[in-house]
Amino acid sequence: MLSEKLEMIYWSDKGGTELPLEEWQYQAIVQLLGLSVVEADEGLKFSCFTKESVAKRLKKMGVLVTPEQYHWLKGDTDNE
Repeated sequence: MLSEKLEMIYWSDKGGTELPLEEWQYQAIVQLLGLSVVEADEGLKFSCFTKESVAKRLKKMGVLVTPEQYHWLKGDTDNE
């Protein structure tokens, strides 16, 4: 199973902190971000939605972000 081989790592100036993911958490992240992770002979192949597409998905889902965060995610240069 692919998700057993993945983990989330938060990196800071002090190093990394590993966060093992359960299957449901992995699937939620993949669906929210529109990620595609496929095992291939030469390794893993990743693809994903654009930042603007993810912003639209977040807004449609009612995920709480500030207007400034939404504009930033959408790629707007002016926040008005």
